[in-house]
Amino acid sequence: MPLPANPPAFAPSPAVVPSPASLYASWMRSLRARNLSESTVRTYATGAQQLLEWLAQDALEVQTPEQVRRPDLESFLLEVMTHTSASTAKTRHQAISRYFAFLLQEEEITRSPMEKVRVPAVPEVPVLFLSDDDLRRLLATCDGQTCADRPDTAILRLVTDTGMRRSELANLLVEQVDLDEHVAIVFGKGRRSRACPFGHKTAAALDRYLRRRAKLGHASDRRHLLGDLNKCPLSHDGVEQMVRRRVGQADLAGEHAHVFRHTADHTWLAQGGQEQDLMRLLGWRSRAMVGR
Repeated sequence: MPLPANPPAFAPSPAVVPSPASLYASWMRSLRARNLSESTVRTYATGAQQLLEWLAQDALEVQTPEQVRRPDLESFLLEVMTHTSASTAKTRHQAISRYFAFLLQEEEITRSPMEKVRVPAVPEVPVLFLSDDDLRRLLATCDGQTCADRPDTAILRLVTDTGMRRSELANLLVEQVDLDEHVAIVFGKGRRSRACPFGHKTAAALDRYLRRRAKLGHASDRRHLLGDLNKCPLSHDGVEQMVRRRVGQADLAGEHAHVFRHTADHTWLAQGGQEQDLMRLLGWRSRAMVGR
């Protein structure tokens, strides 16, 4: 069959503009490909997700990342500060800056709308720590026979002795803890490992908890060191929830999981410990945190 003299012209398909949601998914894959810690990925993800949700509700005219403008981002950060804190707004600023930097690098946008958005100023506040009496009251809330008492005692003693971060605690494996040498090897920010020594009472509390857990056949994951006797491992948020529950039972005001880190560094310095050793024990790379 002869071809027609003038074959029909085929119109090119219209360009598909990626949605903010699809680009967010690409960014998440990029972050994980860089082998960042889960804590860092989670922080970045939360900031970007909150921005995308805010844009969908309060900036309906924005349909693509290219349409996001500086006033949109400043309004978003102002709302974060109004409902949470300047510190949270600063964290969100960092996250969405990384998000738009990725889009710029991938040529999905021609200019980052974060260029002239200033980092929220965070007023300096006194660093809180727990007194010996506070710690006794907290531990007294675990003097019972419930399924939560032994793991909670072990967790409270471990974070008080070591000052390890919530993510480090949640990811701690049985094989990383030596109860005889009284040391735990954790992997902190930047995947850096460090040794966290703890005391005799903490070792005994961990031993009591692990012996009790070994008698139960329904723990779902025995590689992780800590968790509910019926549900393991302990999640990042689970640490915070447990601390807040025990704080309420002890009738203490406002403490959260990070206060144990403050308590550990305060105790170390008050007892004459060296700043350089403190930086190594808590996984700090800058003296700014010691100065604070």
